[in-house]
Amino acid sequence: MPVANASKAKRRCELMTNPAKRAAADKLTASVKDSLPVGLSQPTLRALAAAGIKRLDHFTRVTKESLLKLHGVGPKAIPIIDAALKKDGKCFLRAKKP
Repeated sequence: MPVANASKAKRRCELMTNPAKRAAADKLTASVKDSLPVGLSQPTLRALAAAGIKRLDHFTRVTKESLLKLHGVGPKAIPIIDAALKKDGKCFLRAKKP
């Protein structure tokens, strides 16, 4: 019995298969890496840069929940960012209660 997806080519991330897109993504990540907390993953840095979050103080304008909706930002990123904000006496934007 044939496997349903056997005829489809395995889909790979364009960043892995397209050198031009990978170079653009690396450039975008490099532009924000030094101004964001140490320990954030490359996918997180790409997602934040693409969303316009390029400095620590930009996190004061967004909620934790909105960050987690970005593709590439996972739950491990929040405590890293939160600790950096607290060190500077800042915090995430608080979610509005209904």
